[in-house]
Amino acid sequence: MRSFFSEFDLKENRLLLFGMILCLYFTYHLFYGPRSYPYLQAVKSENIKLSADLAVLQERERLMTDKVVKLRPETLDADLLKERARTMLGYVEENEIIVIEE
Repeated sequence: MRSFFSEFDLKENRLLLFGMILCLYFTYHLFYGPRSYPYLQAVKSENIKLSADLAVLQERERLMTDKVVKLRPETLDADLLKERARTMLGYVEENEIIVIEE
């Protein structure tokens, strides 16, 4: 009985051998390494998470920008100004009761 490898001629089949090695190389790198499929999935999930974080931060920025616009002299909102003064400076009206929680 003759073996496949005993009759395998490298000179005749070098293109086949090169193709097989190339397929093995790319198959290995498909599953392992920085350009692999699992790494791609991890990057996609991180991208989704970061997009959600970005949306939250953009909404927060919009709200803060809105408050800043309301505090400008040309568009001054008296209620917002009073609220900020009370919060930042601790102003209290005479008829108010202060409750301190510890």
